[in-house]
Amino acid sequence: MTEKITDVFGEDSGKILDLIKEGAVNRARKELPFLKNNVEKMQIFRGAVMEISITVEYVYNYVLPFFSKRSEEEVLKMTFGKKTLAVKKIIEEHLDKDECRDKLLSGLFEIKNIRNLFAHIPLDYQSEKLQFNKHNKYYPKESVKYQDMGVEDIAKLIENISKEFNNKLYEAIKILILKGINNPPPK
Repeated sequence: MTEKITDVFGEDSGKILDLIKEGAVNRARKELPFLKNNVEKMQIFRGAVMEISITVEYVYNYVLPFFSKRSEEEVLKMTFGKKTLAVKKIIEEHLDKDECRDKLLSGLFEIKNIRNLFAHIPLDYQSEKLQFNKHNKYYPKESVKYQDMGVEDIAKLIENISKEFNNKLYEAIKILILKGINNPPPK
């Protein structure tokens, strides 16, 4: 199929493509009247969740060079998931087992899993309910427990988790500093 559209449809190819597009849009409006509203809401929720994730990642970018043997440049090249694992390792190695540590560890992965949903999984465009497409082949296995939750509920969940997580993370950083845990990267 190496032919150009103008070779197939001639001079009117632009008009024909506009008609096809218009037909598709009209069909979607007729068959999926809730779609526009769901997409607009999803943009808001996706933006909010990604903002929370960026804030968490920003903290990781400062914590990891300070408490691990990684340089700032190395940390900046790491994925969110790898940073989460690196922070987990620091917590497990240097914090005593207690409620703070346990909540911190569970928060790490809850945030990562929810972030991955919002970063990689599209809406279920056929559903009137605002929910993720649980049949998407990239649906994270770690996020299956959110499968039947609506997007709004998941967004509220990460908001609550991140508030508690941030508080616990700051507590943990204070403890690590007081313990003298500081492994700056070699220069």
